[in-house]
Amino acid sequence: VGEKEKAAGTVNARTRDNVVHGEIQVDDLIEKFKKFKETKDSNCEENF
Repeated sequence: VGEKEKAAGTVNARTRDNVVHGEIQVDDLIEKFKKFKETKDSNCEENF
């Protein structure tokens, strides 16, 4: 996380395959991760 993201409360999200999803609010990303965990989504990278 760089200074720009820190100030904005965002992170730059990308997959293991280095597919960039851009900046996303930290709280929104945490909710996505929780949803993937709850649904045991096996296609998280595709459904991101």
